[in-house]
Amino acid sequence: MRIKTPAKALLLIITFVIVGLSTFLYVPKQFDSSSFFFDKNALQQVINLIRTSKRQIFVEMYSFTHGDVIRELEAKKRAGLDVRVIVDDNPENEALAKARFDVRFEGTPRMFHRKFAIVDEQWIWIGSTNWTYSGFGKNAEVDLLMSSPDHAYNLVRQFEQDWAKAKRRPK
Repeated sequence: MRIKTPAKALLLIITFVIVGLSTFLYVPKQFDSSSFFFDKNALQQVINLIRTSKRQIFVEMYSFTHGDVIRELEAKKRAGLDVRVIVDDNPENEALAKARFDVRFEGTPRMFHRKFAIVDEQWIWIGSTNWTYSGFGKNAEVDLLMSSPDHAYNLVRQFEQDWAKAKRRPK
């Protein structure tokens, strides 16, 4: 490519700087754009993801009983973030009705077996791990953390549809 004028050269340099800078600022340093986590390595990464959130955390989880993760979400809710969780309507999840963030229970006859989280409409955590002590400590599991605003947008739309259908429990 041949640049004929200094103005065009300057415009090209500015474009590269803006694109490069926005890419650099887009991905937090503590995460790659995508990473796999296996077995016991997942818990600390979920906690790190929650701790770095700035605006919102949406979770859909079949089974969610891990106290450390619940406390981290409660802290983010106290800090003013939009924290919402949908879980399967099963007895194991009943304690979440008392959590200090918004929880709803999926109550259709089907098994609500989803396991994902969306953070700040950018980060997606998705995989096989239930957020339980067994899921994070005993089971053979695999999860993926990825940065993708496009995919996050689609998951947020699904989350909002599920949220509208899910049931509340009295606290």
